[in-house]
Amino acid sequence: MGFLKNSGFQPLIRKQGIGIFLETNDSDSKNLLELLRHCNISYYVLTKDERIKLILTYLLQYEGYTTMDALSEEARVSRGTISADLKHIKKWLSVRNIELISSTNKGVISKLTPFAKIPGERKQIVNNLFC
Repeated sequence: MGFLKNSGFQPLIRKQGIGIFLETNDSDSKNLLELLRHCNISYYVLTKDERIKLILTYLLQYEGYTTMDALSEEARVSRGTISADLKHIKKWLSVRNIELISSTNKGVISKLTPFAKIPGERKQIVNNLFC
């Protein structure tokens, strides 16, 4: 959010159940797009907290297996870093009755335990990550 403020824009607005958005007029939108065209975000390094939220969102939104390589590419970090992050994620998920399953040659998958088969619970958990 510092980027927006430092560039003269209003901060992002967060509304639970709706998402994150930016209120702008046409002129501000054009100026922001022009500013973003000149930014090279490929060098941005996610913090550990940002990586964990990204990985959690990824795992909870997809029903199938995902590989360490896919997670590594998504977060732009090494497989070793993903492995360390998954240890923290496994503990976080277990408290919420979600099991993180690893399978050789398949990858990792998140599964709701029988006690957590509440409709919409995955979506609710993802939404609460950013509140």
